[in-house]
Amino acid sequence: MIRYKYIFGPYIPMNEARIWLQSWTLQVRTYFFIFAVIAALCHPSQQISKASVLSQFAFWTIGYFIFLLVYPFVQLLCVKLTLALQCFTLFISIPLGISNCIIGSIMYFLCPFLGISVDDHYDVLKFYIFNAVLFEIGAYCYIAYVDRAIFPEIYLDEFGDSARNDTSKKEFFLRGSDMPVHMVETIFADDNGVVATSRDRSVFIARPFGTVVAELPVRMGYQIHRSLWVSRKLAMRFESEGRQHFIKLPDGRRLPIARGRKSGYVNWLNANIR
Repeated sequence: MIRYKYIFGPYIPMNEARIWLQSWTLQVRTYFFIFAVIAALCHPSQQISKASVLSQFAFWTIGYFIFLLVYPFVQLLCVKLTLALQCFTLFISIPLGISNCIIGSIMYFLCPFLGISVDDHYDVLKFYIFNAVLFEIGAYCYIAYVDRAIFPEIYLDEFGDSARNDTSKKEFFLRGSDMPVHMVETIFADDNGVVATSRDRSVFIARPFGTVVAELPVRMGYQIHRSLWVSRKLAMRFESEGRQHFIKLPDGRRLPIARGRKSGYVNWLNANIR
C-alpha cells in the first residue's frame, strides 16, 4: 500500500486492488463523467466548437471511454514502479499527466476522422492546457473529499483505536456480510470468495480477495501473503526463524509472511503501529 498524494497535501491509500475497485465503481465513473461534461461545456477550443454536434458528441464520448481504459493501467504501472523503488509515495499528477498525454495523442490522431480540424496548433495547445488544469482540479477534489465519501470504510480508524468504541459514529460492515469491519482479525482467499474471521466466528463472502482487502482501512491490518490479510493486533505478533518470518496467532498457529512482502510489512509496521 502506498500514499497516493496530491502535491499540495492530501493523500489517499492506494494499491493494485484499489485501482481495479475504483475503476469499476459506478460512483467513480460518474465523477469522471461529470468532469467530462464540464470539459465539453467549458473548453476554449474554437476548432472543436465549429464542428458538428455529432462530431463533438463522438469526440467527448470516445475521449471519456479512452480515459476509463487508459488511466487505471497507467496507475497500475506507476504503483508497481513506486513499490519496486521502495518509495511508498506517488504523486497523482504523474499518472494523471501521463494519461493526459496518451489520451491527447490518441484524440489528436482521431480528430480528422471525426470531422474536427487540428490545423491551429495554438488552439490545440490551449485545449491541452485547459484539460491538464481540469484534471488537476478533479484530482485534488477526489483525493481530498470524494474517495472518503465513496469508500468511508477505508478511513474507519484514521483517528485511532478510540474511534472504534465511539457509538456516535456509523458502524461499517464488510460488504457482503454482517461482520463489523473493526472486528475482523483475518481474511483469507477461499474457492469462490474469502473467509473473514473474528474472535468468535467466521463468515464467507462471495467477493474477490483483492477487492475485500482493498476496502479495509490501511492502519487496520496488512496483507502478509498473496491470499492472506491479518489485523493490526495480530500483525504486531511478529516472529523470525532464520530467513522465515511469521505472525503468531493467539492459538499458537503461525502464519508465514511472504518473502516479497517482508520489506513492505516492516515499512507498514513502522508507519501505522503506535
